[in-house]
Amino acid sequence: RALVEHVSRIWREPDSGMWEENEETHASSIAACLRGLEELRGLVEERGWTVHTPRDDAQRGGAIVFDPGPSAQEAVRALGARKVFCDYRPPDPAVGGGKISGIRASAHHYTTDEELRRFVEELAREVR
Repeated sequence: RALVEHVSRIWREPDSGMWEENEETHASSIAACLRGLEELRGLVEERGWTVHTPRDDAQRGGAIVFDPGPSAQEAVRALGARKVFCDYRPPDPAVGGGKISGIRASAHHYTTDEELRRFVEELAREVR
């Protein structure tokens, strides 16, 4: 449900870069987002990075949070300078007792498997 609401909201934002004939959330778009999230999760887990986002669809939204190591924040800055965008989340006492931090990333219905692989490879170069 959270992903449906997220996709529906984005399609209605004028500067989202997304265009639809009608303001509808299509099952195929949601399925593509979910498949992309699973692909991204698999690529992250293959690297041995810790994934903090639950596997259960009912407990997660449209992004995953994972920790590639202590240089995650610097890696996000370096990627941003190269126009590869993701989001670093610092430890928050309200989440996991302040012990969870990492990178938040998502896949959209138009994100390709190659783009996901390239993102993870670029990030791996930065986190050493």
